[in-house]
Amino acid sequence: MPDHGVLYDKKDVKLLILYVLKCLDRPVPFESLNNVIMAGGNAFYFDFADSLNALMESGHVVTVSRDGELRYLNSPLGNETITLLEQELPFSARQNAASNTLIELSRLKLESEIKTQVTEAKNGFRVNCKMFDMSDEIFDFTLLVPTKKQADLLVDSFRRDPVRLYQTVLDTLV
Repeated sequence: MPDHGVLYDKKDVKLLILYVLKCLDRPVPFESLNNVIMAGGNAFYFDFADSLNALMESGHVVTVSRDGELRYLNSPLGNETITLLEQELPFSARQNAASNTLIELSRLKLESEIKTQVTEAKNGFRVNCKMFDMSDEIFDFTLLVPTKKQADLLVDSFRRDPVRLYQTVLDTLV
């Protein structure tokens, strides 16, 4: 039985990729593109990966390096193609992609506002966590923990919900 809403035609998967990159409107890491495509359930992973590779080979999608990481974006040819053919992509796929794009953009924004660093110290590991609002640093703390595993857990916990920790500190201090 076919999966409801899944794009089987590689042409449609390619259009979906171009559409998502148009919606994201900035160079994004593979993880972000994958998050939007897979969250929508619009394509199977291998069809997505093959289609992305084909779009790169044809010059519709290009990569740039930012902070040592490859990021993907539509080339002018990719933008022209999706502008001409966007309506051929099923409405449900466009709607789903647009919705998941907003979620991913929120995740990317939060990720850019959070900085963490773990460094080895004499008696364990020093964990530094910072939160920014626009370009202003609004929260910064450093803790010393005995093991690398604890340091990694602390970083993961902070990244999951930095606003909650910030609000808890404010509530405690004020």
